[in-house]
Amino acid sequence: HIPNVLEQILTPFLTMLVTFAIMIMGVGPIVHAIESGMLVGVEAVIHLPFGIGGFLIGAAYPLMVLIGIHQTMIAIETSLLASTGLNPLITLEAMYGFANLGVALAIFLRARSNKAKATSMGAFTSQLFGVSEPTLFGVLIRYNFRPLIVTVLTSGIGAAILSMLNVAANSYGLAVVPSYLMYIYNGHALLWYTIVSLGTVVAAFVATNAFAIP
Repeated sequence: HIPNVLEQILTPFLTMLVTFAIMIMGVGPIVHAIESGMLVGVEAVIHLPFGIGGFLIGAAYPLMVLIGIHQTMIAIETSLLASTGLNPLITLEAMYGFANLGVALAIFLRARSNKAKATSMGAFTSQLFGVSEPTLFGVLIRYNFRPLIVTVLTSGIGAAILSMLNVAANSYGLAVVPSYLMYIYNGHALLWYTIVSLGTVVAAFVATNAFAIP
């Protein structure tokens, strides 16, 4: 029995202590096992031949952002950096942002609605610095799903090319324009990342003009 004078202090403290112990000894190993399994699975996908793994990750990432589970990739990226010193996963995911740029720019230039033009211009500006939600929800799925399909396919193709070229970042957390800073450690990586990322913008722009103007 805890004396009344100490109850208000000791009860919360002991509750937190027991909960913390359960989390460390019970939940912690389970979460670690899940994370390890995800890491093995993602690494296996990344290393699929002929850029297949890159395409799968690049194409799936826009859909992961759409349903809000993309943040789970941060733990995997951290593990990749800790074990190898490189982060090929963010390289593949990054093509999503560049594809969005091409789609938003095409819709801004070609859309008949002034509202669509204004929305896509704002989305384009935000996307330059890696904020993709205005493009995703304000442009890609607002009018029809064709812009989203363009982003999925061009992001996948760009990621497939980078996968075949073995380009990998040495950090994480940066997207679109700031993302180039993750490749200055290696001139070869920076060159190919620049070429493929700009090519992804152009491909998404052309495809949107051809198939996805609202």
